[in-house]
Amino acid sequence: MAKVHAEQPSKSSYWRGIFDKNPKLVKQRSNSSLREQWEMEHPGQKFDESWSQSLSNVKSMYRNKHKKGRKAKAAMNGQMGAPVAAVNIPAAALERLENAVDQCLWTAHQLDPAGLDRVIKLLRAARNEIVWKSSRKNI
Repeated sequence: MAKVHAEQPSKSSYWRGIFDKNPKLVKQRSNSSLREQWEMEHPGQKFDESWSQSLSNVKSMYRNKHKKGRKAKAAMNGQMGAPVAAVNIPAAALERLENAVDQCLWTAHQLDPAGLDRVIKLLRAARNEIVWKSSRKNI
């Protein structure tokens, strides 16, 4: 059976209406002015945790909706679209780099293999990329 909507608007719709009227409020870090506004419009009611959570959720939704990603920012600055020139790295330089990463990997294992697990995984990925590039040079 379908839900029957209450006559009162939802908490989220209240906050969406405020942010639609004044989008600059989304950028404010503090919610105190919004809380004061709510208390003025709802005398005698308590601004409880559910109202606060609703405000935070809607504010977060609006922030994410209007967020521009790195690609969009780069395109606006004219950084996207320019092809990256392929750099010819000598095989000897790649071998020196691989040895340096191997040394870092060995040091990380000696210091704290459990605590530096993420670092070790990243170093392995870097070494694998270097080995892959070295093998592509020989083709």
